[in-house]
Amino acid sequence: MVGDVVAISDLPAVKNQLLPNNFVTNWVPADLAENIDSSMQEPLVVITDPSFWTYNTEAFDTCPATNIWDFTTEKFTKKVAFQDPVGDNGALDWYSQMEQFGDQELRDAYKEAFGEELKTDKESAAAEWVSRMAANQPILTKSSEEASEAVGATGQDDPPMALMSSAKYRNIDEKGYALGVCEGLVPWVGKASPKSLTIASGTKSPNAAKLFVHFALTQEGIDPQISDGKISSNSSVKQPEDPANVGDHLEEIFQFDNAGLETDWASREKLQDLWRTSSKK
Repeated sequence: MVGDVVAISDLPAVKNQLLPNNFVTNWVPADLAENIDSSMQEPLVVITDPSFWTYNTEAFDTCPATNIWDFTTEKFTKKVAFQDPVGDNGALDWYSQMEQFGDQELRDAYKEAFGEELKTDKESAAAEWVSRMAANQPILTKSSEEASEAVGATGQDDPPMALMSSAKYRNIDEKGYALGVCEGLVPWVGKASPKSLTIASGTKSPNAAKLFVHFALTQEGIDPQISDGKISSNSSVKQPEDPANVGDHLEEIFQFDNAGLETDWASREKLQDLWRTSSKK
């Protein structure tokens, strides 16, 4: 059985394996193209899924960090939780994207944090940040749900911080967790991972598949997904209210650029090795 539409979060695989081998076809609705940033059209991104640097609002009046380089300091040793990058291609791709498109922002943030220019023997500011993060003994989790519990459970005197999916902010109501976005964190309060939507080359219903892709890019079609904080690639879609108030942070989130997907694909092993060799037991 061949599906008609394929939704995949691994965009480097779509760009470097599925499209070149004609397993899928990329199609962007002409009437919506002007509302979709060119960086999200090849392959077509349907939504991005934001993750925020998060703190416990019961234990702290404000975020304990002001800069993502803070997480590499002794104050935050064993105090930052996120998914293990060794088993998370999305994290490796994020590091690669920061290398390609966020280097100056990271260097500026370093100077703001430490009062001097970054000096490193690594090939990028991102590589230096990744190396320092790995060496600072973070709490590695299997999911954002675990990170949400570690940070947000009430009654803690000195809880850790975490990078977690905006969807987990529903645990504020569902589980009584105390979760807050690290407002104003330099240079980004979080990052948004893309999900692609392509058409299976072997579909027997190509026109129906196109109708579905078009529908998924409209307000009506995407509302069920963006209600928990995901972001439509269609800029005309209104961002609804959600527990993480994603709409208030759209300009502060690091966004992926499809122009870097080939480099992301080629960099995974290198960045995985960097994490492993920098880690302290």
